[in-house]
Amino acid sequence: MKNNILKVLICYSCGVCSIVCPQKAVFMECDKKGFLYPKVNNELCTNCGICIDNCVGTGRVISDKKPIICIGCRLKKPEEIKNSSSGGAFVLVADFILQEQGYIVGAILTDTFEVEHIVTNNRIDRDKMRGSKYLQSDLKDVFIKVKHLLEIGKVVLFTGLPCQVAAIYKFLPNNLLENFYTIDLLCHGVPSKTVFSDYINWLEKKYGRIKKYEFRSRKCGWHGSNVYIQFQNGMELLDTIEANAFDSLYSRGFLTKETCYSCEYMSIERIGDFSIGDFWGIEKLEKSDDLKEGCSLVLVNTQKALKLWNIIKDKTINVEVSLEDCLQPSLYRKLNRNSNINRFNFDYSCHGFSYVAKRYAHFKALSKLYSMFFKLQSKWENRK
Repeated sequence: MKNNILKVLICYSCGVCSIVCPQKAVFMECDKKGFLYPKVNNELCTNCGICIDNCVGTGRVISDKKPIICIGCRLKKPEEIKNSSSGGAFVLVADFILQEQGYIVGAILTDTFEVEHIVTNNRIDRDKMRGSKYLQSDLKDVFIKVKHLLEIGKVVLFTGLPCQVAAIYKFLPNNLLENFYTIDLLCHGVPSKTVFSDYINWLEKKYGRIKKYEFRSRKCGWHGSNVYIQFQNGMELLDTIEANAFDSLYSRGFLTKETCYSCEYMSIERIGDFSIGDFWGIEKLEKSDDLKEGCSLVLVNTQKALKLWNIIKDKTINVEVSLEDCLQPSLYRKLNRNSNINRFNFDYSCHGFSYVAKRYAHFKALSKLYSMFFKLQSKWENRK
């Protein structure tokens, strides 16, 4: 590299620097943990500085979007939320955009168990965007596609992590934002793609090829990890020791990307028009059973979002709450490093996934009971 042009302290892996480079000198490359970082072809680089000017990591994209109103909600029909992680808030907003002949942008899990953003105007792809995916998505050329759609007058909804929403705001010119809506997700940091890949390989060596993977299934309720895996041979795992191995390591802070520890978007000052996530603790505020089977927390952060919410809210069971009553950790505090992270990294590099899963995941005996119950239930249903 000719100079320190891309040696910024924080990189959110959005790839905007590679998109805007007029010389195509910047490209994204995975490090050993599977996180994307920019690299520079020194023979092509002219040191113009455009990449730095468009870098989200050089300073927080200015936002004073504190929530106007805070809502706990779910779609009215129980069957409408069966494929959502909580109350179906994303589907609510996305369907309005589709009805307006617009396009929605969000993350899907591919057949090769990678997470990437796509642009679509149909409900089949919308359904692929539903549910939690605890990996940072590859944005590929999505920003360019969004810009083109806005230039030809289309309405677009972009859903992503707060840093990704900040990146696309940095990329788009202000004159294209009138028909542009955003949802930022309440984020707890992004884990290593390499470890996830090793985890998938570990499972497939034991049980065969995976047909279906859900980061959070509703098969045994809304709360908990509830990882569900279906194999091509018909075998299923639900909330078992092995199924939850990756989630356990992630939730204990062993897999988090370094940038996430100093993330400027883990704040009550939101970057998106809407912010959505699980509404943990709703049962303490709302005694009705309507919201206990899955409840979305929706923060309405802009007047544009408020206008849209007033159009679509009748399709939900909802309750307005105070900001203090719905605070989640990702809204007011930074992540803390696990004190054993260095030891974990050493053990993982020396011994691999199986070893660290057994040593660091601290599996719950309860998951065994869930697994036994689910297997017996499946056998019973197959006999009917």
